[in-house]
Amino acid sequence: MKIVIALDSFKGSCSAQAACAAVAQGLRRVDEELELVEMPVSDGGEGLLSALAESPQLKGARWQQQRCASPYGLSVQAAFLILPGERAIIEMAQSCGLELTPKAQRDVRLASSFGLGEQVKAALDAGCRRLIIGLGGSATNDGGIGFAQALGARFWREDGTLLPVPAAGQDLAHIQRIDLSELDPRLRQAEIQASCDVTNPLLGEDGATWVYGAQKGANEAALRELEAGMAHYSRQLTQTLGYDVSERPGAGAAGGMGAALIAYAGATLRPGIDLVLELLN
Repeated sequence: MKIVIALDSFKGSCSAQAACAAVAQGLRRVDEELELVEMPVSDGGEGLLSALAESPQLKGARWQQQRCASPYGLSVQAAFLILPGERAIIEMAQSCGLELTPKAQRDVRLASSFGLGEQVKAALDAGCRRLIIGLGGSATNDGGIGFAQALGARFWREDGTLLPVPAAGQDLAHIQRIDLSELDPRLRQAEIQASCDVTNPLLGEDGATWVYGAQKGANEAALRELEAGMAHYSRQLTQTLGYDVSERPGAGAAGGMGAALIAYAGATLRPGIDLVLELLN
């Protein structure tokens, strides 16, 4: 008998690989003749790379290391996978993950997605033109403005000065104009799919801030501040693009990164498990 063991990680307990190995060990105790195929999977969020890295289905995959900014501006070593066919798999949690910062030091108003932009730029520089970006486990709620800055976007204040680089959630309320004239053109030329397991809009009680902000270190006052800033940013983004992305399913994923990837990269948002199963054939 052939049995395929396809498990995701158990958050805070064990990785997908460890879970598959444990089940395989138990099955072999019952019947040593079983043909077992261990196939760690992921819902496309945190743990995506570790689930896929050693999969025999991803022949020719290689690691690429990249120094980039953490959510709070420290330098961290992030990794992504390069696959044959100009493909790359990037996990947002590698550069912007909640677990990169101790709980006592988290203030989501100060967290930036700049590091993810650096990862995407590194993948583009490596010649990759088909990107899968795993959203989830992020420490950020900046609507993706840090990400966009890393790829050339500029955000102007009302007084004619630029937002600081990297910008964070606390800066959303001060955006007067969004300038995409120097945005890396490769971003729109690439085929980008973002994996996310949520369908939250950008704004409102079901949006990025109110649903996920508290677990990222925001108290009630900070949540109100961030939601007001996100609403202001959404209006500026609509004015710049000529259309509204805030209600798209998944726009609120990863602190608004879903909306940013749609707006700045023309990305498609898909359920993570669908993307993973396609990769694993």
